[in-house]
Amino acid sequence: MLVIVLLCGCQPHTENKARIWIGQTLPPAVSVAEVRLPQKLGGFTLQGEIADQRDKLRVALYGNEGQSLRVSVYALPGGWEEFDDERRVGSQYLQTRQDFVDRLLKRGAQSVRLINESVNEGTDGDLVMASATLEASPWIPEGRVQFILTSSAHYLLQLSRDSSEKSDAIPLLKNLTRDLVAYLDQPNT
Repeated sequence: MLVIVLLCGCQPHTENKARIWIGQTLPPAVSVAEVRLPQKLGGFTLQGEIADQRDKLRVALYGNEGQSLRVSVYALPGGWEEFDDERRVGSQYLQTRQDFVDRLLKRGAQSVRLINESVNEGTDGDLVMASATLEASPWIPEGRVQFILTSSAHYLLQLSRDSSEKSDAIPLLKNLTRDLVAYLDQPNT
């Protein structure tokens, strides 16, 4: 009797499920090909935009009186639509921050200081947002980078500003982020 139980317990599992292997990723749930960004965002005017060939990323550049704003819209990686906003933002934040550090180092900075970083946890119906200010040392042109990372229903959104000024643009970026999410969450955008 014990032999029959052991043999039955060793039978292969026959349920037909797709298997995901280590290093393999699911395709994104949605494409950014249909994303239409607003012509105006706050006081900034759209200067141009580009999407990658796999429709996972769309980048737009906005301008306003010598200031520039970069907006990046990423398709959520496959499976991330099940995550809450806090987990989506938290999962992408460190990679985003490191990308900006690398950008400053490629421009000639010998080191990069983290001036501040914060997380808005999305209480009272507000968006989950992570933000940071990075500064090049020694100082280089456009040596200050400030960015916001957030999530909408189908996308990760990143707004960033490179500056030669040591002013705080985070409050402006937060307001622009709220406006952009509201715009993208409208039907037919």
